[in-house]
Order: sequence, then structure tokens, then C-alpha cells
Amino acid sequence: MSMPAAQIVYEIHSAVWDIELVDTRRRGYRTAKGQLRPCFTFVFAPAASLALAFSLSADPLERQTIVTLLYAVMMQPADQLCGGIPNEVWLYESTASFASSLRRLCEDLGILLRPAHRASQAAHIYQHASTACCPRRPLSPLPAIAG
Repeated sequence: MSMPAAQIVYEIHSAVWDIELVDTRRRGYRTAKGQLRPCFTFVFAPAASLALAFSLSADPLERQTIVTLLYAVMMQPADQLCGGIPNEVWLYESTASFASSLRRLCEDLGILLRPAHRASQAAHIYQHASTACCPRRPLSPLPAIAG
């Protein structure tokens, strides 16, 4: 008697943090105002209640960021609690605009790509991470973080 395979589902979330950083990148890459808001993106596994991969970037969310995070999660060793090629990937409102560019990748791997249909515990991850540092003045990040 064979056991049914566990359903692997990943949720992809992204949000711009409500803090301002001083942009210390070189002039060609710097924002016009010299300040920026970091973009926090993460892949969440609801079955394990774990954020499996994340990115904190000075630049707006791009398709490459999402693909890189999915790759990092799918390449987890088999002896890990989570990881592997998922059966489904749920995109939330903040990442839904990338659905068309991710569709081909998901079709090739046999992954069902769909909009998220419910709130999950991932909202707590974002809330905790975004309130961890909430100063009311612009922060000066380390040069390695800013670019």
C-alpha cells in the first residue's frame, strides 16, 4: 500500500518596509532623493510554518529575485524538513504582477501557479520583520548592504 505524497506548497510575499534608508550607492545607481525604502521578499512554506528563503533589497522587486528565491528553496537537500519542487506556488497581491513571467517556469516543472486564496502565518513574519527596526529618521546602512 503506497502512501500519498505530501503536498508541497510555497507562498511568495513581498512588501516595501515603512522605513527610509540613506542611499549611499554610487551616483549612477542612487535614487533621486538620496533615500530609499527596502523591499523584503520571502518564500513561505505553510505546512512547516517556515520562511525558507528571503531577500532584503534596496531595489524594487524583480522577476529575477523571485526566481532566485524559488531556486534556493527547490535546491534544499532531501534530508531537510522543507524544500524540493512544489506542487503549487501561491502569489500574493504584491507578487501577482509576476505571474505571467513565472508561468513558463512553472509549466516546465509541473507546478500549479495561482493567486493566494487566504491569509496565512506568513503575515506574522512580515509584521515582525518590519517592526523590528522602526526609527522615524533615515538610517545609514553599511555600504555592503546598500550596494
